[in-house]
Amino acid sequence: MTNLNLARRAKLGLAFIPADRLRHGIVPGFTLWENCLLGWQRSDAFGRHARLNTRATRRFARNLLRDFDVRPGNAELRAGALSGGNQQRLVLARELARDPRLLVAAHPTRGLDIVSTEFVLRRLVAARNAGKGVLFVSSELDQVIEIADRVVVMFRGRFPGEFRKGRIDEKQLGFLMCGGASAAEDDSQMKKLSRWKKGVIVGFVAAFPIIAAGLVAAYYAIGGKDIKNRLSNRFFPKPVEDRLAFSAEKTREFLRRYDLAGPPSDIRLLVKKSERKLELHSGGRVLKTYRIGLGKRPTGRKEREGDKRTPVGEYYVCTRNDKSKFFLFLGLSYPNEQDSGWGMQNKLIDEETNREICAAIDRRACPPWDTALGGEVGIHGSGGSTDWTLGCIALDDEDIAELWGLIPLGTPVTIVE
Repeated sequence: MTNLNLARRAKLGLAFIPADRLRHGIVPGFTLWENCLLGWQRSDAFGRHARLNTRATRRFARNLLRDFDVRPGNAELRAGALSGGNQQRLVLARELARDPRLLVAAHPTRGLDIVSTEFVLRRLVAARNAGKGVLFVSSELDQVIEIADRVVVMFRGRFPGEFRKGRIDEKQLGFLMCGGASAAEDDSQMKKLSRWKKGVIVGFVAAFPIIAAGLVAAYYAIGGKDIKNRLSNRFFPKPVEDRLAFSAEKTREFLRRYDLAGPPSDIRLLVKKSERKLELHSGGRVLKTYRIGLGKRPTGRKEREGDKRTPVGEYYVCTRNDKSKFFLFLGLSYPNEQDSGWGMQNKLIDEETNREICAAIDRRACPPWDTALGGEVGIHGSGGSTDWTLGCIALDDEDIAELWGLIPLGTPVTIVE
């Protein structure tokens, strides 16, 4: 299989959903019907002797767009104008239309909103129930546990562990995903250790203080605390009641420190990207400043989904999520009307989507998060010492816990460079 070209693999019944849909799943400049045809161009159903039956291909594309609820369902639209969720539906529709024997889905829900994620997972489960093999590659542990019949962990080219459905130990699974060894490997390593020369071990113990100091310095230099917090929140999340109790305690400490009877009613947030600061304002003064981390490409305004930039502009808190894998999450009203207008001008969204966004802003609700402009941008925990997010604003867990009790829905948030 490894040495076969794509056509031979497809002929054997292999379909593939790539991890990067924009680079390897679609051609953004092609229309939807042209993207639906990718991989089918040699099929007699769509033409013969190098002549394309455009009527048949458009009919085929319209059926796929309808069956997989790709929006908007205009087959003449450029694929690059779709939201990430609809681009993924397009790829999924095309690959499942091959009626494959094996579907390899590499991170198929990466960057998708909740609705699109659930849709993709349902389709994968339906394919499995129809007797097709589905190889689901993902780092989303909860999704893997939810749909997989068998879970195999891969780390640096090795397979350190395997689990069957109903017998999955989440902590052990997360441990193996981070490079930990299985029980059998641990036993093997201990046997090897017992054969080491005593002098080597004594030498290591003597050098341990120096090594430890170097490791601690490196740990903080590369943002090790953030990594630790993210892994902890991801694989060993605190129960919601514990998060809220911790937040209530931190909020009470804040109110006592500033001699406040309760959360001020005029709170607003100011995010200064270049300074990596979030300021809490009330009564015309800055009550407190927090250290933050930004998107992996921190400079410049956010323009589209997947650009890993943090937006710039006037927003408000439109949702609160205490079950977030990033500890606590305050969702922001991105895209706002200015972002939407820019997106329509640059043909990333259509006029109907622009109206939906503006209507949501008028209602002080959350705007659509499943457009080509991106969404699900917010303020959350899991560490604020490095720029590691996909566009969100990250704080340490204790800081977001403190803010959680102070920031209600509708709180204004200004983000500047």
